[in-house]
Amino acid sequence: MSKKEKERFKISEMFIAKADVDRCFFGIIKRGKDEDGNSYVFSRIKMQDVFLCASANDQKVLGKNLDEICII
Repeated sequence: MSKKEKERFKISEMFIAKADVDRCFFGIIKRGKDEDGNSYVFSRIKMQDVFLCASANDQKVLGKNLDEICII
């Protein structure tokens, strides 16, 4: 596969943040590295008319924090 063909594909991870049993919100996780080479995960959730954005070093920490934010 050539470099041009590889650039056509973009992989996204989807997830759910649960505020409670009746309220679930979908979002996308993006992974990256900062200028020091440390890995991080970034997420954005659309919640009605606003976006919730968060980042963390670990996906589990990010998920826990987003669940707590959605409850608020």
